[in-house]
Amino acid sequence: MVRSKERKQNRLKDWNYSSDGWYFITICTQNREEHFGEIIDGEMVLSECGKIAKQCWEEIRDHFYGCELDEFIVMPNHIHGIVVIEQKDCVASVGNRYICSLPKNTMKLSKIIGTYKAAVTRKINKSQEEFLFQWQKSFYDHIIRDEKALRKIREYIYYNVDKWEQDEENPQNII
Repeated sequence: MVRSKERKQNRLKDWNYSSDGWYFITICTQNREEHFGEIIDGEMVLSECGKIAKQCWEEIRDHFYGCELDEFIVMPNHIHGIVVIEQKDCVASVGNRYICSLPKNTMKLSKIIGTYKAAVTRKINKSQEEFLFQWQKSFYDHIIRDEKALRKIREYIYYNVDKWEQDEENPQNII
């Protein structure tokens, strides 16, 4: 029997990605194509595609119960952002003091990001005919475990534009 090539798991084993937590997310465009704009004089200037990516990110909290957003940036070919999942306030329609039904849009992190990617793809491809927009498969996540890590990640996101020349996602840095 021939086995198909198994895809590398990039999620932390045994971690419940629908549990409360702070998650640092990076999502790249297919082949690191620079669809979202360019950096001019140290500022990220968003293209129409970049504006769509930004708008859809800002709308995440409107679509998912218990989801908040923190620091975020759209770069030429990727986005960085912090997603916060906090489902403390269980508004149950069914249940008891030990178990409750959560609203339909209480989702795992992968569902939130998958829905975001689908919305961006749909809106970009509907708005233009020059190319077919695609994301790289999956996304990178890092579970933020303490205030020190949160502070460093916020700084990394905030100063990402300044470090574009050295960024590993910059196509000019790929050998």
